[in-house]
Amino acid sequence: VSFAAAYKRLLVRWWAIVLTGLTLIPTTLLMVAWYFIPCIGSLSGLGLNAFYFGVLLPLSVPIVMIEQQRGLAVLRRAWDLTRVHFWASVGFTLYLLLFLFCVWAGPRILVQIVFNSIFDNGTTNLYFYQFFLPLPGFQGYLTPNDLVNMIFNILIWPVAMIALTLRYVDLRVRSEGLDLFLWADAQLPDVLRA
Repeated sequence: VSFAAAYKRLLVRWWAIVLTGLTLIPTTLLMVAWYFIPCIGSLSGLGLNAFYFGVLLPLSVPIVMIEQQRGLAVLRRAWDLTRVHFWASVGFTLYLLLFLFCVWAGPRILVQIVFNSIFDNGTTNLYFYQFFLPLPGFQGYLTPNDLVNMIFNILIWPVAMIALTLRYVDLRVRSEGLDLFLWADAQLPDVLRA
């Protein structure tokens, strides 16, 4: 699959992702409301919400894009894939969050150290160092911290989506190995089978 073909497929499926996100809003609100139920919600709400927001929702984009499912069927499919591999899915999410935090926080700390050593005025607040960003129609301040944040968000989120897509494929191979093998075999041209 070429880069252009991937973007063309994304544009076709973009509205499906948006509509699926809109249909998941009530479910998301229910999950947040569950946390505030006295006794039951405070005991189970944190883990339930962490699993919902950290494992199930991130798998919704690959399920919409690859399996072309919509609405609440996306959550059902994510649950079917992750329930057998519950702890592996939770562990993957924790490792991914730790990796993303290290990649995101490391450069910010370095920028803060550099600016504090250059402009040492007794403050450790990086937002003290602001410079004007001359963009047409934009008049405001952009801190070095904001600039580093924007650059690394542009770099980090595609890596995160690639990791989540690979996790989705891994879950499918582990759960439906034979079905996926048969599907891939049917997709191969006759020349490659020989």
